[in-house]
Parts: sequence; C-alpha cells; structure tokens
Amino acid sequence: MRFYANSIRRHNYVFNRSGQRVFVSKNPAYSGMINMLHKYFPESLYINPIRNKRESFSSTLSLTARLYAMTCSFKCDIPYKEETIFMLVDWTRNVAEFASQHRSNARYIEIDFEELVKLPLPVLQRIYKLLKMEMSGDVYNFCLKEQRNSSLYRSEHHYHVISEDELTKKEIA
Repeated sequence: MRFYANSIRRHNYVFNRSGQRVFVSKNPAYSGMINMLHKYFPESLYINPIRNKRESFSSTLSLTARLYAMTCSFKCDIPYKEETIFMLVDWTRNVAEFASQHRSNARYIEIDFEELVKLPLPVLQRIYKLLKMEMSGDVYNFCLKEQRNSSLYRSEHHYHVISEDELTKKEIA
C-alpha cells in the first residue's frame, strides 16, 4: 500500500501540480482493502454504488468466464465460481462495515446503481457536488446525451443465475 500511495503522489506531482484535477480510482478490487485505503488516503472521497447483489455477482462471474476463456483453452462453464462468490461476499462485507462507520461523513456517498443507469445526470451532479467541482456546460450536455442513449440501450449480456442459497452459504462461512 505504501508503494501505491507513493505512486499516486508521484502521479499527482507530475499531472496535477496546480491541484485543479481530481484523481479518481475505479477499481472494484479495492473494496477488499477499503480500510487500508482510508488509512493511507484519509482525505479521500468514497462513492459507493449500491447494486443488487445477485446482479452484481452474476455480472462478475460473467466477466470472470470471459477472461478465463480468453486466456485458457480448458472448457469451464463458470470458472472459479465458488472462489469468486466468496471473494465478492467478503468485499461486500468490508464495504458495508466501512459504510456503517462513514455514512454520516461528508466524504462518503452512496448511489443507487439502477438510478445511475437510468438517470445518470442527477447522480453525476451529486458526485460533482461532493467533489466541490463545477460541472461545465460541455460535460452537462454530454451527460444529458448519454442519459438519452442509456434509455434506449438494451444489454445483450447473459448472466449466470446465482441462487439465494449460494449467496447465504458464503455469507455464513
């Protein structure tokens, strides 16, 4: 984590000397180390997209299957399913614990994933407000256009179904 923190500081020194930019990291794997991130970056803002657990887990399993198929010639319907679900349950637990401690903090915001997908503009406006940034007219118009496009979008992804039993078994473990 020290190496990562120093890398971010060097990055900001090179690309953000004026302090006008915001470094944004969108990495689901950081869910598992959110407390460590908070320790090394206490001034950070946290945006927690809340998504239906079954859909989120199914989406991750689908991604895992695609990545596995690209890198391995062995056929496997859902590679590392048990391990992936266990990891996601752990990440979800870490974030929930962090959220319970920081929900009243002005540096933390929860957003509804469905709302983000259906009406991204108001969600992005809340994020800009949290970041204390002004949304330019160009960004506003871009977001408005994307919001219109998202209402027409129909996903062709086919996700594996996860049973409630699979989710609860992992939560107890």
